[in-house]
Amino acid sequence: MFGRVPIGKGRYNPLTSLVTCAGMFHSGDNVSKGATSTKFGKTVESYVIERTSKMIQETITTEVFPEFGCLKGDENSELRNITTGIVFAANVQKIVSLDTVPDDPTQFTVPPPGLREGKPSDLLRKSQELEGKDCPQCLLNTGSRADERYETLWKS
Repeated sequence: MFGRVPIGKGRYNPLTSLVTCAGMFHSGDNVSKGATSTKFGKTVESYVIERTSKMIQETITTEVFPEFGCLKGDENSELRNITTGIVFAANVQKIVSLDTVPDDPTQFTVPPPGLREGKPSDLLRKSQELEGKDCPQCLLNTGSRADERYETLWKS
């Protein structure tokens, strides 16, 4: 089963079922595990994550599906002023359905040998070339900064 877009470090890798999602949170988070239940016929784990700064407490209640590599399900979050206790921001995300379909392996194959991946600077330069324009220095600078991010995302 594939569940990742074939880019970045996980490109062309199949989605793997996990036993638990307990290790997926940031090390600085205060995480407590809630119930394990089923939703859409799949096992779902609930977690409560709390983060506190000087004036704000963030509380996130999230569900994850271990069978789908810890795919995020329903999530409720709120930001609360610590001194007054007043909630000043809240977000609710609901998953209304979850269907699994057979994989199309052709979407997750390695590109053909003749296909070359281009860095952002190459793509910007080629785009300007096709339009009959010179590539101005500011565009080259933008491309080189984007190349740094590209290298980070595409490292194997």
